[in-house]
Amino acid sequence: VSAPNINTIVMRDASGRAQFAAPSVAADAAILSTVTNHSSLTSAHSATNAATANRIMIRDASGRCQAASPSADADVAIKSYVDAVTSALSTHAALTNPHSSTSSQTASRLVLRDSAGRARFAAPSDANDAAILSTVTTHAGLTAPHSASDSPVASRIAMYDSGSRLSTSTPSSGDNCVRYDQFTASRAQNGYMRIPIYGTTQSLLIQWGRCSSPGGDIYVSFPIAFTTAYMVMATDVGADRAPYGAEVASASQWLWDCPIGAHTAFFIAIGVINS
Repeated sequence: VSAPNINTIVMRDASGRAQFAAPSVAADAAILSTVTNHSSLTSAHSATNAATANRIMIRDASGRCQAASPSADADVAIKSYVDAVTSALSTHAALTNPHSSTSSQTASRLVLRDSAGRARFAAPSDANDAAILSTVTTHAGLTAPHSASDSPVASRIAMYDSGSRLSTSTPSSGDNCVRYDQFTASRAQNGYMRIPIYGTTQSLLIQWGRCSSPGGDIYVSFPIAFTTAYMVMATDVGADRAPYGAEVASASQWLWDCPIGAHTAFFIAIGVINS
């Protein structure tokens, strides 16, 4: 039968179920009411919210439970332990010289700023080492740092010479530095002045002079030949006010046509010359 009758063979009912009496020993078959009653217990298996060894942990009425203070990394941390760690961290964070830190240049020690906000380091020996004041001051006091030279050496920093002058190579393009020797001049009666033209490798050439003619055509040479024919020229008939003619002959000469006897003339010419 399917009913819980003693000393009878068990047979499942039409739904596949069979009934038993409530179990009394561990080996008895469990029935639904036994399992249901067990699952609804709030303190099954002697569970407790106190920190009791070898007992199941159960929350108290406030939803809390207790545990012993942890002794291994995997143990549960309790409030008193966390509070102690938090307090220790706060105390540590407030330290002004933790871990034996120091402002002096002591090996293998944390760096601590002194009362003025400074800290000291040993003199650097590697490019990545911290620089110290003496290193920077020494470098700043060098008279020829970074292989600087007062000669026009390529790829070197320019340095003033003992006369506070700078040297440079002859310019090859318009954006090169101009040299002092490009500003040349002669203050003679027949003289010239050469002035570099910014953005070019040429100079403005101004020339002047005095010339005499016995009469007739005469070619007058400039003190310096222009690179090309001069741009403009002016002449004076001289003290005797004799008429004459003047025209371009070449980059180095001008033609003076003086048909009436011996005369003197003055000229000025402006043009360009390669630097």
